[in-house]
Amino acid sequence: MEKFNDWRDKGTGISPFMPIPPPNSSVVVKYIAGPVFALLKLGPAVVLGLLLTITWPVSFLFKPLLRLFLLLIFNVSEVEFTADGVKRSNTKQINAKRPKNGQIVFVNFSSPLDSLVLFLSSTSSSTVFLFADSKGNLRQLSGLIDSFKFALSQPIIYPASDKGISDLSKYKSKVVFIFAEGTTSNNRGVLAFPDIDFTSIVAKKDSFHFRAVSIKSTPSSLISTPIPQSLSSFMYGLLSHLSYDVKYKLKVFDLPDLKPATIREKLSNFGTLKLTGQDLDINKKLSFITTYNKVNKRL
Repeated sequence: MEKFNDWRDKGTGISPFMPIPPPNSSVVVKYIAGPVFALLKLGPAVVLGLLLTITWPVSFLFKPLLRLFLLLIFNVSEVEFTADGVKRSNTKQINAKRPKNGQIVFVNFSSPLDSLVLFLSSTSSSTVFLFADSKGNLRQLSGLIDSFKFALSQPIIYPASDKGISDLSKYKSKVVFIFAEGTTSNNRGVLAFPDIDFTSIVAKKDSFHFRAVSIKSTPSSLISTPIPQSLSSFMYGLLSHLSYDVKYKLKVFDLPDLKPATIREKLSNFGTLKLTGQDLDINKKLSFITTYNKVNKRL
């Protein structure tokens, strides 16, 4: 739509904040089959949710239950984890590359399910999720549920006096995932990073190893949340979805340096995701949300 051209990347032509419309469905699917399917899945969702709450402290029980929850409730039929330069058949070496304690891992971000899949991809049960705010300050999300909700929420502009996290050393016994873009996209590109103080992160090189994990998920129309969305709306979309066709492809890269350009290049996974221009950042997304809501209110 021409009215949203100001938020289209000039180099690639993509609109990273634009929700991807779902494919057309029949009246029967939309108003009968979908609601019935959602009701049938509601009971198992509650039971599995309670079991996850109970088993949370016990990793070897929690992770298989979470994988089952992702399959039965959120339709995630495939989670593929690969490593740059390693053959897919070499599972031993790939598993050795999985995120582990003492690593800082930069990731791209498009869906509430991303944090759950990242947690499953790691070899640890001690994970921390950080995000960069509009000023580049790193801030901690309190856990998987908070990370899930963060992907559904509108970005917040914090006051300049609030500097966020000043010391990463306290996380050295955990896996630290950083949503370096600071907000979600529609998974068609990698957004410009806020002005993160990478100097302070590099200073921790004796405490951490650094990696990047590129995430590509489908169908983006179902699970990506580039603009704010209610929890009930997102959950209903997944519960009423008739196909178990949500797929995740994660690829881990070693980082030769911590320059933003290098990290973004790795997250793009050799162009699988396009790199957007520097103007498409958190502040630009906020202006898009305002215009998008005004346009849809008039429709």
